[in-house]
Amino acid sequence: MPFTFQKQIETMKKVCILIILSAFIFIQGYAQESLPQLKRKAEMHFRNSEWKEALPAYTLILSSPETDVSLYVNAIIVSLELDTFPTAVKFVDNALSNQISLDTLLVKTDIQTRLLNISHRFEELLLGLKQEIPDLSPRINQYLCQHYKFTHQYAKHVDILHEMIDKSPRNIPLIREIAFALYNNGDTDNALAHFEEVLIYDPTDRESILFLGNYYYIKGKQKMNRLYEDYQNIIAPTRMQYAQYKQTQQEIKNNELELASKYLNQANQMKSTNAIRDILYDIYTLSSDAEKAESIKKRSK
Repeated sequence: MPFTFQKQIETMKKVCILIILSAFIFIQGYAQESLPQLKRKAEMHFRNSEWKEALPAYTLILSSPETDVSLYVNAIIVSLELDTFPTAVKFVDNALSNQISLDTLLVKTDIQTRLLNISHRFEELLLGLKQEIPDLSPRINQYLCQHYKFTHQYAKHVDILHEMIDKSPRNIPLIREIAFALYNNGDTDNALAHFEEVLIYDPTDRESILFLGNYYYIKGKQKMNRLYEDYQNIIAPTRMQYAQYKQTQQEIKNNELELASKYLNQANQMKSTNAIRDILYDIYTLSSDAEKAESIKKRSK
């Protein structure tokens, strides 16, 4: 168990004792309330972020069989806001015992925490459940992936995906997802290697082909534009500077633009679109290949 999570659990246990004692006192006051009254009070306290007052109300409501998933979701969130994770687990167990699926519970909790701008509480719930119930790890990891994508925590996203791929090698969707996560995390070289790995296992994976084609096109065009601007800023270029300019230009054509052409032509053969043809036309124009540019232009009409 990670140190930070262990420390958090110990703190939760101490806080939980105080919360339970407070809840017991509140429950005594709520005991004579009707169920509709209790639900209204619980909702009011939840809406006002009055977590200590809301918890005993939800505890009493959910002490009897209940099928309203929103009550469990709110009770779980209240428990997390009070740093009483064991109570949150109890509400999860109650929900499952009352025929509410884990997926339904997690999806609704995810939505509610996003609406309340406390998505970190959903992460806490997922990590805690994963720790408490290891058998749920494969399903929990899927939700963690979605959460980290939503919150742009790409390093954590990559870590979870690597954990998943260790148990499912050569899983093409997973390798592709790792590639996107690596790219979003700024690790471009590693991302490109993973997209290439996908194509080793499936040479027809269009998503990977399109990504690589577009990546090399954008990189090549940026290099060409920067090279041209730098050369234009030279007031009186020498022959050596001109030769260097032409040599670098040719290197870009032979590398980035050639790779872009290769992948996008492959994608275009699989499914031709105006967008791909427009990019190919621009690639051939940048490469000074008038014949291919004209050919693509005719096909786009």
